[in-house]
Amino acid sequence: MAPVAGGNVLWRNNSNGTFTDVSGTRLSAEATGAGIATSDFNNDRAIDFILAGGSAGELVLLNPREARFIAHGY
Repeated sequence: MAPVAGGNVLWRNNSNGTFTDVSGTRLSAEATGAGIATSDFNNDRAIDFILAGGSAGELVLLNPREARFIAHGY
């Protein structure tokens, strides 16, 4: 899948020196271009994303591990 201009891109490390674009299957959030931080925001041992900027302001993407990220605006 080719990345869409202006969209977020999420790459999965295949542990063999290659990466797979999983943006379309796991990540659905407006591209902000302002900044990103990673943290275990909800203490469930999965790395979550905190996006800054964009029309929605800040956005927290919770990682459910086996499905799409869950967007929460704060």
